[in-house]
Amino acid sequence: MNLLNTSEIVEQYLSQAEDLFGPMVPYWTFRGVEFRDRGPHLAYYPESGEVAISLSERARNNEVQLRFQLAHEVCHLLYPSMDLKTQELDDINVLNEGISTFYSVLVFANTDLVGGIIDDLQTNSAHYFDAFVHVKDLLAVDIHAVRKLREIEPLINRVEHSHFDEAGVSITDEQVAWLLGTFKEQ
Repeated sequence: MNLLNTSEIVEQYLSQAEDLFGPMVPYWTFRGVEFRDRGPHLAYYPESGEVAISLSERARNNEVQLRFQLAHEVCHLLYPSMDLKTQELDDINVLNEGISTFYSVLVFANTDLVGGIIDDLQTNSAHYFDAFVHVKDLLAVDIHAVRKLREIEPLINRVEHSHFDEAGVSITDEQVAWLLGTFKEQ
């Protein structure tokens, strides 16, 4: 897959993710996609106010990995975790990783790959799977919940319990606490 196609996929995914979850914060500028020898993540360039999607080398020649990783990181791009002014990283909450994982699965929803992707998440990435399930449950209650929350607090890692009530998102206190808990990869 060439970079032109990658750019087109990012544009498509970013548009869809913004429709579902609200716009990208305006104080970071998207720099593009790069590949590195580590897992997918956002690469921050605070000196220029830019953020890039960094994919693993594994995604370079594997379209399923490329699309899954791009979809995941596009959601993180909507609300980067680094504060541009202080260059400090926010703690990542379950809601943040759940949104990204939900969208990564969603891009495969109408394919024969979705079952295998969900099985792989459950088997090999249990914390991401749990976050996915909780966000799926949240969106089943209110498909616009994330968008509503981000209208109050654009940075998803800074969403607080009271924001759910303020946004009119009706889930249990237990569900809110789980979504706002610190995400642990292991």
